[in-house]
Amino acid sequence: MDLPSISDINSMKRDDLRGVLIDIIKKCNNADTPDVVIQSVRSVFHDNKSKNEIIMSKVKEGENDQQYVTNVCKIIHFEGQPTDVVQLGRKKDGHPRPLCVTFSCPFDARVFQACFVEHRKADENSDDTKGVHDHHENHQRPGTPPNELNCLDLNARSVKSVTNERNKPVELQHILSTFEVHLVAITETWLTEDVLNSEVLPQNMQCHRNDRSETQQSVRGGGLLLGIDNRLPSKRRLDLECECEILVCEISGPSRVNITITFIYRPPSSDCATFTSLLDETLCKVSAEYSNICLLCDFNMPNIDWHALDIVLSTADATFIQMTQSHALDQLNTRASNAQGTFLDLLFCNDSTLLCNNSHLDDEFNFDEHHKILLFNMLLHFPLLHRQPRCIFNYKRTDLTSLFEHLSHGFY
Repeated sequence: MDLPSISDINSMKRDDLRGVLIDIIKKCNNADTPDVVIQSVRSVFHDNKSKNEIIMSKVKEGENDQQYVTNVCKIIHFEGQPTDVVQLGRKKDGHPRPLCVTFSCPFDARVFQACFVEHRKADENSDDTKGVHDHHENHQRPGTPPNELNCLDLNARSVKSVTNERNKPVELQHILSTFEVHLVAITETWLTEDVLNSEVLPQNMQCHRNDRSETQQSVRGGGLLLGIDNRLPSKRRLDLECECEILVCEISGPSRVNITITFIYRPPSSDCATFTSLLDETLCKVSAEYSNICLLCDFNMPNIDWHALDIVLSTADATFIQMTQSHALDQLNTRASNAQGTFLDLLFCNDSTLLCNNSHLDDEFNFDEHHKILLFNMLLHFPLLHRQPRCIFNYKRTDLTSLFEHLSHGFY
């Protein structure tokens, strides 16, 4: 067996690399190979499998473990079921042991965790699900505790729209203020160069835009906008962007700890194969410079079931999934985008501990019926300075009588 070179390995897709590792293991089993080499190769599979696991601690001895987990799934309204439930450690009277609960894929494990967290927030005194922990959860990293940045992902379908029924610019400002948003990603802005950044975002946010008028001047709609808190130094990387509706921005942190936000939109009418190829090209460039990569997107690929990636309905979907996996990107959004149950707004990251706590705002906030507004946290080690106090006017206490009197005198 001829082993591939390092350059070949770096360019391999994930599935091809798995096949090479299997061949290496077979060769190692039939040869006089040091145990450390065999363990190193097998650890690749173990690390991948661990993403499917959730650890449930403080489970009483003597209970039916499988039934216990099934009951927890019902309580937190999780529709799936684990593939395996195993007790960890040695049995000792008076000391409950943890359970290792394995799911069929990392996505199901994350959905279970998200349902559990939501249930615990709704009922902090609930004893039925206490002690559930993610096997690979690492929110408390060594060093400075991370800041939980509030992030929004929304489809606006004209963020500047003002009608008799609603005023989207005012509503957006209200949402950003209410939820203290540090980063907002908006697709289908429908903006043109005559619209100022200050008409869309508050002064405390830096605005990065890619209007469709810049890429397709004769086509209406589309457009992307990334708003990033001014306290987070950010810059746009035009040199990393491909020829489609995309934004690549760098957020700079201390000690050269940088993260890239790649934000992209695929119109339903565009060719999937061309789009996937262009995105792959961009991600290759981004991966060459950055170790922390986030991909936020509306790909308009509603037929992909992120609960069962081994079942795909089209070659285009399969190619797209393989492309994201080749860059070690996990899809972390566990919330369907609409009432039809399709996933349109996706969150990818090469570090599953970087993005967490995804949820939807109430329907009354939605700008588009096909896209609920997605709220999530980004965990960063960036120190944030306190903002200056804002002056907020309470219009309910306005002296309207004096105001009307003043205005009436002003016109004569």
